[in-house]
Amino acid sequence: MQTFRLEGDIKHLYFRNYERRSDREELAEIMQILTDNGFEVKDKLMGPDCDLYTCQGNGLRFAICANIVGDGSTICVEDEYTLECLERIFEKGM
Repeated sequence: MQTFRLEGDIKHLYFRNYERRSDREELAEIMQILTDNGFEVKDKLMGPDCDLYTCQGNGLRFAICANIVGDGSTICVEDEYTLECLERIFEKGM
């Protein structure tokens, strides 16, 4: 699964959706990769245009913002170290 960052943004990790999967399929793959790598999805908070899933594991904490209007999912972090760790996990192509 390919990820990318916007220049200067150290708080968000975005996903490329070349396969044109639905938002649900993309979110399911993201969650599967994370759980396969020892992360736990803790809570789901529902908003008007996205659902927020809090996650933790391996000493890291972050959230998945799953957009429900067709814009895909984003991972939100508090520090660049967490972002870099997550990038490596998704680069493995699991």
